[in-house]
Amino acid sequence: MLPNEEFALACRAYYEEQGLIVDATNGQFAHCPLPKKDGDKGYYLLWEHHQHQGLLQSKDLNKKCFFNADAKEWLLNANYFPDNYFELWDIYEHYTKEHVKVSFHAISFEGRSERMKKMWKKLSPQERSERGRKTADKVSFEVRSVNSYKAHIKKIEITFPDGRVGVYPSVNLASIALGVAPETARKWVMMDAPVSFGPNKGYSARYL
Repeated sequence: MLPNEEFALACRAYYEEQGLIVDATNGQFAHCPLPKKDGDKGYYLLWEHHQHQGLLQSKDLNKKCFFNADAKEWLLNANYFPDNYFELWDIYEHYTKEHVKVSFHAISFEGRSERMKKMWKKLSPQERSERGRKTADKVSFEVRSVNSYKAHIKKIEITFPDGRVGVYPSVNLASIALGVAPETARKWVMMDAPVSFGPNKGYSARYL
């Protein structure tokens, strides 16, 4: 079994454990272990899990199996922080660069790299130091941002009108499962009592 299918099955097991129903109404069909052109087997996954699975599938098959915009949006705004987060970024960058290289024939990445080396040699020691500092600052900022994001991921507990309680790993996942906007679930957290009117009457929430 390829890792991308192992991940998909783990997601399905997680949905079942959490009592989440993920189907065509709130999920996306992820073709795996092979992409759509090569097979029709697959599983319904939440959007963010589909992006994760597509990146893993790209690594498994050594070809691009994701949409650039969707994968990038998920990587920048992930609702959870996978252990291989930076590896997933590497996969994304590798295959988007390959795509650009095939689509735009004017300049090869190898040639561009050589020009960068020549440009670097022309810089003075002071200019090199300044560029190196800016790069280090950028990397440091990105790492701090990721660590800050990771620290602020909060589970949310939703109490239903009939008294049932559900625990979700994030507001976004809870909103997808319940069919409401994330802002709506956040408002429930801010309220001192269950919603007293409207279509969401009886719902309440708190962060864990």
